Amino acid sequence: MSETLLPKLEASRKELLDLGMRNSLLNYKIPQGRGLHIVQEKSSAIYDILVRQAKAMTFLGRPGKEEDNETDLPELTELELTDAYNDTRLQTNETEKKLQAKILNTYYFARTSIEEQGVNILYISLGMLNWYEEGNKENAR
Repeated sequence: MSETLLPKLEASRKELLDLGMRNSLLNYKIPQGRGLHIVQEKSSAIYDILVRQAKAMTFLGRPGKEEDNETDLPELTELELTDAYNDTRLQTNETEKKLQAKILNTYYFARTSIEEQGVNILYISLGMLNWYEEGNKENAR
């Protein structure tokens, strides 16, 4: 009996997995109005601060004027980078005004998800894997 049941359970389990491009865990793109991309940080340092040291972290917008569309952050020396890795501020590439709007939109979206669906979708990813579909070397997923 278990010999016929195990293959059926395995087939049912595979049907439940969404391996398509609609699955945002496989094909994630940062939305325009919410979500943040952290820059000039090390995943291991963030994990150490959040988990091992149990400290709270804040977000830091990039320096510059609000209307400045420059996307490059200033180059940091090795000492400045080491200090940036070990502080409790997560550097972003957003201006302060846009950063506050994205944080607020992310909060409301996550709260609505919890209230309406009972699912907490707010999480932090400490790394991303870029991959390419077979036969498509131009579009990174």
